[in-house]
Amino acid sequence: SSSMSGRSTNTLDRESNAAVTSNEGFQSRADERDVAGFDAWQKGILLRLVETVDLVDIARTAVADLAPLAIAAGYEMSFHGEAECVERRGDSSALRRAIGNLIRNAIEHAGGYGTITVSALADGEISVSDEGPGIPADQQDLVFEPFYRVVPNSRGAGLGLSLVKQIAEKHGGHASIESGSYGTKVTCGFE
Repeated sequence: SSSMSGRSTNTLDRESNAAVTSNEGFQSRADERDVAGFDAWQKGILLRLVETVDLVDIARTAVADLAPLAIAAGYEMSFHGEAECVERRGDSSALRRAIGNLIRNAIEHAGGYGTITVSALADGEISVSDEGPGIPADQQDLVFEPFYRVVPNSRGAGLGLSLVKQIAEKHGGHASIESGSYGTKVTCGFE
């Protein structure tokens, strides 16, 4: 288990550092990628499920890549890997995108405080938890629908969680959400 806060100085790739200095530009590029990704899914582009991927490494890398953005937005970031390595057959690019979308979603909607925790479990589940205001029960099933946004005027195209669900399902897995009045946890299971 490791934790990062605003006081840490991690050396990360240039793209992550650029995201911190240009939060709005990063969000616009992320929105464009989500819309383009959704269009690709709608056209039936298949994932390459031929690679052996390490889910723990993918989750750990996503945390390292997005920690500067989370810290700049007021969060602490934590990673918990239950095992050293959890291998599955899959598309590493799509899986990185799915986990990145979950973390970006928490950064955007958790209120700018608390800890965002990413957990990679030995059974192939990856979850992202936050300590934000939560999602009303009547909206929880809707968050995985394309273009749906809990906060109608929020930034983004409303595609992030829809893409996450599609990527999980294309890998024979699932996506689910648990949320109350305090905190939200989104979990993806990969077969």
